[in-house]
Amino acid sequence: MKESHMIECPWCEAKLESGIKHCPKCENEIIDFDSRQNEIVESSPVGGLLMLYAATCVISIFLIMYNYVVILRYGISVHNWTSYSAFIAIYNFIHLFILIVTILLIFKKRKFVPKLIVGFEVLNLVSLAISYFLANDLPQKALIMGATIKVVWLCLWICYFLFSKRVKQTFIH
Repeated sequence: MKESHMIECPWCEAKLESGIKHCPKCENEIIDFDSRQNEIVESSPVGGLLMLYAATCVISIFLIMYNYVVILRYGISVHNWTSYSAFIAIYNFIHLFILIVTILLIFKKRKFVPKLIVGFEVLNLVSLAISYFLANDLPQKALIMGATIKVVWLCLWICYFLFSKRVKQTFIH
């Protein structure tokens, strides 16, 4: 009896029988790959919505840096320093680091990057909830409107990085 050779889907890592043309799990086309030839599977280039995401990361970096420049230039008096402003300052520093790492990783196209980005965006949602509860003195209507827009924006990116075929075809190495 002939033993069937198993292969792994390059997009979702499902175990498949050799010779199959499309993965039944993720529905992506299976590229013929003979492991004995050490052939390299090419991924899709970073483009489309991935470039938009990278651009929003770059814009966010500049906005955070601008906020720090304003703080350094004009300062915050001890009387104006609240738990909210302390949280925002610390969070922005961490967020700045995460954004820089994210941009670098997007263009390396490693397989773990989409899950890492989803984790970063969930962290954004958590920090948004914390800042909402710390911001007692801000106008509630403006705060709710800004928070709602940010929640929708973050949820759209989370869904994109979890379910997009383009993301699966780009981050395969």
